[in-house]
Amino acid sequence: MESERDLVLWTSTNIRVTAFIMDETVIRIGSQHFWLWICIESVRNFVLGIYFPEERNILVAEKFDRILIKKYGKHSVYTEGGTWYP
Repeated sequence: MESERDLVLWTSTNIRVTAFIMDETVIRIGSQHFWLWICIESVRNFVLGIYFPEERNILVAEKFDRILIKKYGKHSVYTEGGTWYP
């Protein structure tokens, strides 16, 4: 599941986070499919993190959540309700 190709990008630092809004979509790069996961801050709409794993499942969602918590602390998480979210 976890590979060296997994990529996490950060665009925001030192901001007050009220909650995480997370979503994902599949993207195609050449002949490969990757999942673009994004997390934004709910009030100011700052991008908190972007994650590019090759899979979409609860383990990937939990890993991205742990990375966000380590950087921004624990917050409520809002999603569209997919079963792969913790």
